[in-house]
Amino acid sequence: MDEITGFVVGGWAAGHRTQRLTPLRMCAARDGESSNANGNGVPNGKSANTNGNGFPRNMTNPSEGLDQFVIGYSVDKLGWCSATTEVQAGELAATVLPESAPEVETRLTPEDELDVCPTEDEYCPEKLTPRVMTPFFVDTFRMSSVYINLFRDTTFVIHIPGCILEEPLFESIMEDLATLSIIGIKLVLVLGPKRQIERRMEESNLEERFIDGVRITDEKMLRVIKESAGVLLFEVESKLSRGVVNIPTKNKISVVSGNFYTAQPIGVIDGEDFGHTGKVRRIDVEAIERRLGQRDVVMLSNVAFSPSGESFNCQSEHVAAVCAGQLKAEKLIYLGSNEVIYDTVTKSMVPNLPLRTAKEFLAMNAALLQPTFRMRVESCISALSHGVRRAHILNRFVDGVLIMEIFHRDGVGIMISRDLYEGVRPASISDLPGIFEIIEPLMDRGVLVARSRDQLEAEFGSMVVAERDGMIIAVASLGTFSDSPEMAELSCFAVHPQYRRSGKGGSLLSYVERVAYAMGIRQLFLLSTQSFAWFRERKFFEVGLDRLPESRKQRYNHQRNSKVLMKDLSESDELEELLIQVQDEV
Repeated sequence: MDEITGFVVGGWAAGHRTQRLTPLRMCAARDGESSNANGNGVPNGKSANTNGNGFPRNMTNPSEGLDQFVIGYSVDKLGWCSATTEVQAGELAATVLPESAPEVETRLTPEDELDVCPTEDEYCPEKLTPRVMTPFFVDTFRMSSVYINLFRDTTFVIHIPGCILEEPLFESIMEDLATLSIIGIKLVLVLGPKRQIERRMEESNLEERFIDGVRITDEKMLRVIKESAGVLLFEVESKLSRGVVNIPTKNKISVVSGNFYTAQPIGVIDGEDFGHTGKVRRIDVEAIERRLGQRDVVMLSNVAFSPSGESFNCQSEHVAAVCAGQLKAEKLIYLGSNEVIYDTVTKSMVPNLPLRTAKEFLAMNAALLQPTFRMRVESCISALSHGVRRAHILNRFVDGVLIMEIFHRDGVGIMISRDLYEGVRPASISDLPGIFEIIEPLMDRGVLVARSRDQLEAEFGSMVVAERDGMIIAVASLGTFSDSPEMAELSCFAVHPQYRRSGKGGSLLSYVERVAYAMGIRQLFLLSTQSFAWFRERKFFEVGLDRLPESRKQRYNHQRNSKVLMKDLSESDELEELLIQVQDEV
């Protein structure tokens, strides 16, 4: 007999929600057995045998006598009390009022609160709080909502290795993929049946041959590869199609597969014929986007066909990278093993590698890396170079790794991204002509305070510039104050006319804010006569002159009558929101 134990939550009293937990036992009776009432709603001596549809065999009208079979609680086992909750010193405390206190009004006051419990039951409400009544859940959900909104209607290409079929987290990963689809993320899954191929090769006593990690595919092996690819495809589709267990959805998840890309042979390399081993020739972007627009999950196999109908075995990691690049996907994700990249100085994991750094890392360590990991890093770099925004390599052995990496600010895996701050650096003396070229028209119009070249030379040590192909395209200055060490002034903020409305200003502002925070600055302010609306959109708010450092107040130009805008730099939330906004613009 299978047994499930659980609890229920009590009712409402005096306008305050109360809880009383009572053990619940649900027993599935076999034919010929009876289930006693012991709190499970089935009376003593009554048979629990059914007619196969969940109702007793002798029940002709299912509506008769259902109250005998409802799983619930015996009335004499239920209790109640009034409880109020307060947050004291960051902890939730419950104050319980006994039901035997008739003089206590429904609307409770601090004077009414009693710290006594009317019962000695171990489930006393004084000792209980709702399981979700925790700031951790609320904070996490609020943080995740930013990413849910950001990634809705974007495309993720995710590589699924066949080995997960034999691993305990297979169904969990499938449910997480279904969750992504339910949220509104467009999914393209690329399946790699390497493990299934290895198993079939062993069973068939066939020998595998590789050159530089690439499998040589003959006719016999191609048949094995097709069978293995089909097994993986059907297993993933069957698990994914059922959606998230115990979470009802309006529409079932639709999974489609087909000839969404064509292949061509690798050919003969260094005298070695690779046979039916192929590579991607063309991705049918229009067909994939059409199915994604219909909320289908698209699955791609490692087996593809040439225009003439010939079959080829393609490297699935490469297929995923090419597909992501041609779809201009938001993310390319590989479910890898437990590889990490860490900082040898701080001995800490590196959560985000800029594309440039990833290329340098690969060049220095290619010979030392495990071949599969090296191939994934290479694929990430290739995809990012062709338009993908971010690429991830995740540890598939961590339960919930997809959800944590996508919807948590810090993530849990390796992320490689196009460098948002590429070309942003401290100014040098050689940048002054380019800086002056940008700010001179703004000074002439009175948008910026007039500065001479000599003044610029004196200030360039506090300036940051954005450079592209040797040309200065944006500039900003960050000034600090000895009398207010936690405050800094953002000034001389300007973007070249050709690069306005392209996200460069937001990128430079984000960079300056992060540098300022790292310097210990907690309040960033600026003076503006015309651009204040742009800064208000980025969480700056107007303040009075009295908020400025004393040394800066003395230099305030009352004739310009500039507005003073200030921003409180928090460690994560606002800076992260700005970064997301900037990445979206770029």
